[in-house]
Order: sequence, then C-alpha cells, then structure tokens
Amino acid sequence: GLDMSSAVNLFLYQIVNTQRFPFSLESSPYERAIDEAMKEKPIAAGTVDDFAELMRNA
Repeated sequence: GLDMSSAVNLFLYQIVNTQRFPFSLESSPYERAIDEAMKEKPIAAGTVDDFAELMRNA
C-alpha cells in the first residue's frame, strides 16, 4: 500500500503530468434535471385534485 504522503504526491504528479484531474468531474443526470426543474416557473396547482388534473393534461 501507499502512505498518505506518497498517495498525494502521486495524485499531484498525475495532475501536473496530464494537465487535468485523473478522473472526470461531472454531476449526475438527476442533479442536472433537478437544477433545470428548479429554474422553471412554479405551477400553482391548488388542491391535490387540481394537481392531478394538471398532470393528466401535461
């Protein structure tokens, strides 16, 4: 195994050597969908029945 100091040095070496992180940085599709939904205008549904009607007509 590696001690912490060697692991960090190896990680930093990889960053300098490749000019990028040695793994991809991206959010999950669910997080993006939630972010997009939060930006949309809220729907005033009123009651549960009103909301159900909105969903049927969507």
